Amino acid sequence: MKGIFFSVILILSAICLNGQMTLTLQPGPLTGIDAHLKEVEPNVVFDTTPDFIAYYWTFNGLSSEGRSLIRFDLSQLPSNAVVIDAKLSLYHNPTGSSAGHYGVNESVLKMVTSPWSESTVTWATQPLTTNYLIDTLETSTTATQNYLNIDVTPQVSQWCQNPSSNYGWMIEPVIKSTYRSMKFASSDNSNSAIRPKLVITYDTLSNPVVPCPNYTFNQITICEGDSALLQGAYQKTAGLYFDTLTNVSNQDSIKVTALHTIMPYVGVKTFHICHGDSIWLAGAYQTVTGFYIEYLSTILGCDSIIHNQLEVTKLDNTTTLNGIVLSANQSGATYQWVDCELGMTPIAGATQQTYTPSINGSYAVIIQKNGCIAISPCTHVSGIKVQENGNNDHFNLIPNPADETVNVLLTGETGSVVIEVYNADGQLVYTNSYILPGSIKVNLTGMSSGVYLIRANTGEKIYSQRLVKR
Repeated sequence: MKGIFFSVILILSAICLNGQMTLTLQPGPLTGIDAHLKEVEPNVVFDTTPDFIAYYWTFNGLSSEGRSLIRFDLSQLPSNAVVIDAKLSLYHNPTGSSAGHYGVNESVLKMVTSPWSESTVTWATQPLTTNYLIDTLETSTTATQNYLNIDVTPQVSQWCQNPSSNYGWMIEPVIKSTYRSMKFASSDNSNSAIRPKLVITYDTLSNPVVPCPNYTFNQITICEGDSALLQGAYQKTAGLYFDTLTNVSNQDSIKVTALHTIMPYVGVKTFHICHGDSIWLAGAYQTVTGFYIEYLSTILGCDSIIHNQLEVTKLDNTTTLNGIVLSANQSGATYQWVDCELGMTPIAGATQQTYTPSINGSYAVIIQKNGCIAISPCTHVSGIKVQENGNNDHFNLIPNPADETVNVLLTGETGSVVIEVYNADGQLVYTNSYILPGSIKVNLTGMSSGVYLIRANTGEKIYSQRLVKR
């Protein structure tokens, strides 16, 4: 399941000397050479940002990677210098516009192998890099961690001997998925103490003693838990390891191996389904709320663990009738009450968890929550006196069912009355005023066959009754 990959890349030779000197480089905005590259803005130059950063994040819903470039001017080294030791220190930026180190943020420093200019480089024009001579920056243990004394001796030695090959480093995240960031201060940061620093220990060729060893540089990538045989033992910790050999000329040959450890990728995903549905997770169709863990492999054969959280929404589609008040038993949802006797017509404004009908009839509620929908059984409501006909003995429709006209009989009332006719969609299709006592005849010509609601409003009472038009 897990793999190891080797790459031999470079051989250096120099002279070992006595009498060491130290050069410390920590340039500011005027002399520092670094830039930020932003995938989501591929043509924008970011040459003055105070951050030296590697991340994978989202911007306005778009996933985007961020990388950074840095190069130190080594012209202060004497032309006959031999680099003995080189250490790079990167400092957390506490004044950044967003959080510092975050997530599983393991990153790498790659050698850049082609020219670039701080004032023009963008994501679209970024220089080439090599996968060799990688320095691994392991996942941070705190959000404000500094990475001090990173051993970059092999790279700086090469650049010292061949200055034209010095194109610096690129920092980029190892895992290309949200959310993770490694955030340091750049040379443009206002705080001079936390700008990137390179300390070089060197000697000159003035007093050669013995030939320096030949250096062979290798990279090994292993999965966490695996090991590689280095320095005479099986190693599991990322870092640089030195194996020394001696050739027939009594000259040392030192094999420098950068061991890179890939942590297991752990992801969390959340899924929502409705009761009665299913989803394929962890090798089966799942229907119950819970966690379902999947064990996969990355392209390098390392562990990839996905924690799938499944949430199943089961709606309670029952209702309770208390007197003439209907209540949906499902809480925290959206509601729409409907009139069952008018073809499940939605009742205007009836969108609360409870509903009090104005007339006797049968009613149900449509419930929606988390993208799921349910409808309750119809419940019959009776005993409504004022809104349902005031007194059934005084309000009648003759004939019912009717064809082209219907007579509205309203006894025991005097004065003005408004007659309204509503179709099954709740739309007002007829209205007129009449004077009582007197004959009221409603013309149904032009109305399609179906169920209608006829209401008589005297101002003090509302009478209503359903009419079937043939």
